Amino acid sequence: MARVFKIKGRDSKKLAHWYGKVKIASKRWQRVKLFTDKVASERRLAKLQQQADQRAAGMQTVETDRLAMPLKELVKQYIQSLRSRNIDADHIRITEWSLGQLLEAGKWQRFADITVPSVESILPTLAGTAGYQNTFIKKLKAFVHWALPDSWPDPLRKLKRVREKGAKKTRDRRAATVEEAAAFFAVWPQLPDDRHLCYALAMLNGLRRNEIKRNHADRLTWELLHLDAPIPFVDLKQKMGDGMDHVPLHPYVAKLLRERMEGMPSGAVVGAVPDMKTMKKDLTLAGIDLANAHGLRLDFHALRHSFQTALDRTGCSRATKKKLMRHANEDVTDGYAHAELAEMLAALIRLPSPQQDARAGTSSNTPVPIGANMPIDGVSDQSDNYVLFADHQLDQSSFPDGHSLALIGDEPKIGDATCEDGVSRYNARHCLDLHSLAFNGIENDCKSLIDNNLRPSTQVD
Repeated sequence: MARVFKIKGRDSKKLAHWYGKVKIASKRWQRVKLFTDKVASERRLAKLQQQADQRAAGMQTVETDRLAMPLKELVKQYIQSLRSRNIDADHIRITEWSLGQLLEAGKWQRFADITVPSVESILPTLAGTAGYQNTFIKKLKAFVHWALPDSWPDPLRKLKRVREKGAKKTRDRRAATVEEAAAFFAVWPQLPDDRHLCYALAMLNGLRRNEIKRNHADRLTWELLHLDAPIPFVDLKQKMGDGMDHVPLHPYVAKLLRERMEGMPSGAVVGAVPDMKTMKKDLTLAGIDLANAHGLRLDFHALRHSFQTALDRTGCSRATKKKLMRHANEDVTDGYAHAELAEMLAALIRLPSPQQDARAGTSSNTPVPIGANMPIDGVSDQSDNYVLFADHQLDQSSFPDGHSLALIGDEPKIGDATCEDGVSRYNARHCLDLHSLAFNGIENDCKSLIDNNLRPSTQVD
């Protein structure tokens, strides 16, 4: 057992604490202050000597020493490391708060206090839902992995995330029904311009709340909008990645944006996004209940759910829906190539919106003829023998025009060959694509060109 001793103070009386000496090198000792209890002091001194011996043998490093410091100090170092790596400010704020809640609830003082049983015992007191509990688990595991030296065992290796499937949720959402969507559209013109635009961005283009405005610095700005492009589009940061997604704007959204007074490039497009209290009032105005009989809510993020459900109703292919929803990080191979944007816009313009006209009443079983103001290569605009058919199958020909809406004499059936007589139906000799429509300033009439019977192939997934 290591020898401990007491020393005298200025009044020649022995101090209450015990002291000891740790050999840190040959013929070099370091005095350390211990505890008032002799037995505890002897154990502590032995532990310190063991660590010093391990350090001298190369078994103890600065990283391992770090684990011995108070846990609050270790958390501060972790937060500082996140800031030094330019991690998102909101992510840092949530991480700091979550770790603070865990330390307080678990009464953890040292790193060794973090164990699987202790975490599992406090999670139900911190969060009432599986998703919320998993948020704490993710933040804690990230901190533990950062703090652990290489090759050290993970104390939370056996801590599993809570199964969320079928678990209780406090914010179960639902998509708006067709009738609710129509009622909501009807009240938009009565609302302040910012609210009107926010709802349109979420419900007709699928933007998230934090993509419209997260905070003062992170928000939708005018420089991200390209309203003068042949197909108007918006640049949005990829959720997982450092790139940008290029998403065509729904014609109604583009119309609202053009009616606004454009600000400086870095200026915010909207001042604020409606909070839940405000949105509840707007839903009430439309005769819509925030929560239905099953407790499913129609909050702001549920407008994005409504956007996805509406895409499904249009028969949008899975590949196009995936790009419009922007759930996964994908390489932007063609930039904002019109071929790619045109196919995405073809899905958007079929969504119901306040911009409905008389043609919205056309039977879904009847092909829609070309509009009266769009004759093509001398073909009569009243001809019932020509319809525009959006072929979403892969183009197998070498025809150079790119993706187009093919002008075909007879309405093709789903499953017809993509190519016929060496000429791709994707690029028929007489064709009109959405790129051309945008150049002609008639993108608002595009929906009249899409056959409601169309259910695109998913070969491009």
